[in-house]
Parts: sequence; C-alpha cells; structure tokens
Amino acid sequence: MKTYKLFRFKGGKLYPLFVEIRRELPMGIWLEARIGEQIDATHVRSRLGPLALWPGFHSTEVPFTDRSRAAHLYSARARSGVNAKSME
Repeated sequence: MKTYKLFRFKGGKLYPLFVEIRRELPMGIWLEARIGEQIDATHVRSRLGPLALWPGFHSTEVPFTDRSRAAHLYSARARSGVNAKSME
C-alpha cells in the first residue's frame, strides 16, 4: 500500500500543515510522530484554533488534496469558530 503525507513546502523545507507549523521536518530520516501543544486533555493548538487530539502522522491514499474544500473549511471555521470536523 502506498500513502502520502501532506506538508507545506517553503524555502526547500517541509513543515506540518496545521499543528506545530513552525517545526521544520527533516527529510530522509524516520521521524516519530509528536503531539502538538495541548490546550486541554482532548485538544491541541493549531493554526485553525483548537483541534481534537488525534495523535500520529496522518496520510492520504492520493498525492493531492481538494484545496477548494480545505480552503472552505479553513475560512468557515475561522469565521465561526466551529470545529471543522463537524462541518464535514
């Protein structure tokens, strides 16, 4: 099975999309998944606001994303403060 991990690519470096966005992820080595800064027992801090605690690396079966849907979820959540997961 082949899976893909989505990252931000900036200045030749990889960064997470939402949690720990300033943490540079080195290429070519195995990394252990980390939990971002916890706000409480069930949420972590993210650039979208509090996200449900869901530890581990997350991947997809296709090497792309529906950016229009992602942008819609991001902007709607930013406007309303509603958890993006509840909008899916």
